[in-house]
Formats: sequence, C-alpha cells, structure tokens
Amino acid sequence: MVDVKPTKLAAGGNGESEAERVALIERMRPEVEAFCGDCHKTPIPANIVRERWPGEVLQGYGFYEFSGRTDLHVPSVEDVTKFYVYQATEVLTMPKSIVGNPPSKLNFQQTPVSKASGQVAAARPPCISCIEWVDLDSDGQKSLFYSDLGTGGVYAFEPQVESSVPRALGVFYQPSHIEAADLNADGRVDLIVADLGEFYPADSDLGRVVWMKRQNSGDQYDLIVLQDGLGRVADVRPADFDSDGDVDILVAEFGWRKTGRILMLENVGMKENGDPKFEMREIDKRHGAVEIPLVDLNGDGHLDFVALISQEFEVVEAFINNGKGEFEIQTIWSAPDPVYGSARIELADMDRDGDLDVVYANGDSFDSGSKPYHSIQWLENKGTYPFVHHHITYMPGVLAIKLADFDNDGDLDIVAGSVMPNRLDKSLEAVGIESLILLTQTSAGTFERSKLEESQCHHGAIEVGDFDADGTTEIAIGNFFHFQPQAVGRPDLVIWKIKGDK
Repeated sequence: MVDVKPTKLAAGGNGESEAERVALIERMRPEVEAFCGDCHKTPIPANIVRERWPGEVLQGYGFYEFSGRTDLHVPSVEDVTKFYVYQATEVLTMPKSIVGNPPSKLNFQQTPVSKASGQVAAARPPCISCIEWVDLDSDGQKSLFYSDLGTGGVYAFEPQVESSVPRALGVFYQPSHIEAADLNADGRVDLIVADLGEFYPADSDLGRVVWMKRQNSGDQYDLIVLQDGLGRVADVRPADFDSDGDVDILVAEFGWRKTGRILMLENVGMKENGDPKFEMREIDKRHGAVEIPLVDLNGDGHLDFVALISQEFEVVEAFINNGKGEFEIQTIWSAPDPVYGSARIELADMDRDGDLDVVYANGDSFDSGSKPYHSIQWLENKGTYPFVHHHITYMPGVLAIKLADFDNDGDLDIVAGSVMPNRLDKSLEAVGIESLILLTQTSAGTFERSKLEESQCHHGAIEVGDFDADGTTEIAIGNFFHFQPQAVGRPDLVIWKIKGDK
C-alpha cells in the first residue's frame, strides 16, 4: 500500500527560500516524470490552480494504488505536492479573445422549441445531449431526433411543420446519443440509443445499448435492450464492420475508473423471432471514450472509425479496419496534458484538399470548471500520422461544435456552443463571455470569429441542416441545464435561421 497523507502548503512553501524551491523542483522533475508520466502525459503544473494541487496529487497516488501496480518507484507525496504547488498559479487567467468579438454579419431569427405544456417532462429542465437530423422513411422528409438527459426521453420534432411540438418516442435512464439504422433488415429504419445509465461519474453497471425497433405505424417503437450491465455508454455507431452483410454496433463505453472500453456488438445471425443476435467483444480496453464517428479513412472500402478518448488519455485515435472488424490503431493527435478536457470531434475536409481532417474541441468543464486553454482546434490530414495541429480559437467550456457552409462561399465554417455546469464565474459573467460563436472560414484553415450570443453557457448539442427546405442552412441548438430547477420552462431547442446579412 502507498502511504499517502494530505499535504497543505502555503503559496510560497513552508518557509523554504526561492533557491530551495527551485532546487526541489529540479530534483523532483525526473521522479515526477517517471512516476506521474508512466501511463499518461505528465500533468502540467500551470494548468491547475495552486489550492487544488494537493488534492490532485492524492488522487493520482490513489489511481496508482487502485491499479495494483508495484513496478514503479513511488516518490514522496509531500515532495511531489511541493513540485506542483511551487509551480502553480493562484488563478487561471482567461485569454482576452473570449470576449469582445464582433457580432455575426449574418442575421439570425431564433425560434424556441418546447415540449407541450401538458407533458409531465415539461416540468423538468431540458438537458439535451444529442440532436440528429434524420430521414427515417427514405422519403426526403427529415425530422430532428434528440435525447434529453433531464427527462430521460428521446423525442422527434418536425421543424418544417407549422405548430409542430416534440413527440416523446421512449424513456431511458440517461440517453446520451442516437443513431439511425435498419437493424433487422425489415425495410424500416430504427433508432439505436446509447444509454449512459448514470450522469455523474461512477463505476455503475447501468449503461445500456437499446434498440428502438420501429413498428408498422408512425412513432410506435419497441424498446429492446441489446446489451446491459455496461459502464456509462456515451456513443453507439451501427454499421457492417466485418463485411458479412449485416449491421454490427460499435459502442463507446466511457465508464469511469474501473469501467470503460470500446466494444463491438457483432451481429452473428438471427433469433427465431427474426431479431438480430449479438456477441460482444472488446476493441480497446481504455476508459473515457467520448465518441466514435465512422469513416473510411484510407479509401479501401472498409469502415474505420475515429475515437476521441478523454480521462487521463486525452487522445484522438484512428482505428483502421482490415475488413474483418479488426483494427490497427494510429494516433491522430495527443493532447499535452491529462486534464485537457477533450469534448467533441467532427470529421470533414476543412481545407478542400481531398482528405478528411478533424475539428477538435476541448472544453469539458464538468470535472474542475472552465480553463483558459479550452479551445477549438484543427487537426490537418497531410497523409501521415499524426495529423498537423492548428489552434483556431479559445472558448472556455466549449462542448458542442458543428460544421456547415453558413455564408455560402463553398467552404466549411464552424458553429460552437459552451456549457458551464455551475453558475458562471462572476468575472466571466461580468465581461460577457461568448457562449455561442461562429467561425467563418475565410481561406483554407483561417477563420474569422464572431459572436452569436454571450453569457448563456448551456449549449450541449448542435445540429445543422436545411430544416425548412428553403435552400439555407439552419442551426438547432440544444439547451443543457444540468438539472437546474430554475431552468424549468426553458425550451429544449432553439432553431437559428439565417435571414440574410445584417
């Protein structure tokens, strides 16, 4: 057992001179890098405020003890705490660029979307985790499908239908993601739901993959649990990964400490009732997978996927499929710090050079608040791994990003929204932190920032599309109030429609 006792230090140490503090830092540096950096990047002292470092160090020692490993030299917890405290700052200074940017040149009209007042769910604050613009009937008529962690519901909404209100399709524990697929090849497109099971970090076994099996008429679904007993399931992606003609399901089990993996539910045939039968196998044993979008990265006709893995790993990985559902891993980009806050990725050809790049956001503020290095970044594909990293803009708490050509100039722009789970920091609130922004691409990889909204940091999901079939791109913004009672009555979604230049 590692003998760990809490250590409290004043900002300047416990009477040590500056020379003594510098000497300790240099003496401890190789020990810290060997111990703290053995299975992830060594934490950067300046990225956490001084008062939090004693607790962070204790947590790190706890992780090592929990792992069961005994192969590393364990340095003095008091000296490691001093190493970090001496180099940390009292406060994190936010970059000036997060405020004061010009309003967007595009003129938007906002339309709120709320559940019907008679619905029980309308009495709870919305906490929208996912929005998908999907054509379930293959008739050209799409709907917005979205999941609400606040109510546990999955809903459908037709923005092109006047006076339409969201319709409840099913209730889950904590539905975090929705994907469409005809799972049983009956000609009806179904929905597959990633059920987180439990919102707050925990090693519970409430995570599930649920099939919303569509019936013959309208919005009637049978809810069939395909896999339960999992850790917190953040994402699901149905596709044929092993080239056998049926639909498998890739699963991002975020978990927490003991739980968490990337899994495959492999479709191995049909049951007597005609429903598919699945066998589960592990693809990657790391916890913290946030999302796993699918793409054929190398153009060989087999579906690969890109995984955003957070927790202490903070990495974007390419999983290259050999056509049999077996994957080779290539690192697209690795963050410099294990508390970087990886939150979202989008795949697209940002510079129009014929290959797929990654737009990456690190703005997870749920563990320890917003950070000055929270930002939006472009990982440029130049044909080799890792991709080339480009910083685009800072945005504390950025949790949702989406790409579209909003100004109709032929290239992709970025809309981004932020979430801060607790009350806005007074200093950020006072200066009008930008909570919803537009990044207009002016040339390949160069973006002009403008603000759409400020001091409303509750946007956990974004979808884009021509919702009213008028030839322009609209934005659906999901409100994410993190179970805040005072937000009861706020809309689930707000549709932002471009009305032209201002």
